[in-house]
Amino acid sequence: FEDCHIPIAVFLCLNTF
Repeated sequence: FEDCHIPIAVFLCLNTF
């Protein structure tokens, strides 16, 4: 996930790590 700019997307982005 590259949309780490949005709070909701950041959750998914961190989950991708």
